[in-house]
Amino acid sequence: MKTLILILALTACCASIVSATVVVDQATDAQEFSGATHIYSMEVWSQSFRVGKTGEMTGIDLLLMRDEIVQLPLLVDVRMMSVEGLPLAEIPTVADDGANVLAKASVLPENVPSMPRVVGYDLNAAIMVHVALPRFSVTEGQSLAIVLRSSAPLDTGLGYMWLTGYPTYPQGEMFSRPPDSTQWTSGFADAGFRTYVDVVPEPTTFTLAATSVVLIAAVRTISGNNPSRRLRRPQG
Repeated sequence: MKTLILILALTACCASIVSATVVVDQATDAQEFSGATHIYSMEVWSQSFRVGKTGEMTGIDLLLMRDEIVQLPLLVDVRMMSVEGLPLAEIPTVADDGANVLAKASVLPENVPSMPRVVGYDLNAAIMVHVALPRFSVTEGQSLAIVLRSSAPLDTGLGYMWLTGYPTYPQGEMFSRPPDSTQWTSGFADAGFRTYVDVVPEPTTFTLAATSVVLIAAVRTISGNNPSRRLRRPQG
């Protein structure tokens, strides 16, 4: 029983020495968001980015607004990049299902501010909407893409707006394509986004030394409690 308690205490100690922390990894640093992409049934949009921290991605923020009468959710995924299609350039993979898609989610319309379709939109109405993702592993330097698609089966001309701004994000770019096409087009302003990664920090020299001391103490205690290791008095 004492051995079990010691093992549990050791596990808790090691977990507290090296603990994970969710941080903002990548983000658009635009000073001005003066435009918006229109995500509806005839247009798919994607923003690529380069992972800055190794860990597990937990979610993203998207700078969004929508048409007032939109009732269907916005489809969101994070997927791998491909080097096919453009010379010396990475582009998002095309398939919406498969091993290339690392995580999927959706945004309900009631969580996005709406605007009536008038002469123009008030872009100041847009907000950063947090999208929680199923956790998946990412590695520093890895190129990935956020893809936004409409769930509307027909072309109503209505949808969501993903705000874009300048200066552009230096480690990725914006892409667009029709849903029935395999060709991405680039050259747009970058969209407003943030990515979140659960990072496990590398242990310092102190934490490694502390962990070693605890392990040595645990081994000695367990060995001392083992009846087969105890010295027995000779029988005379």
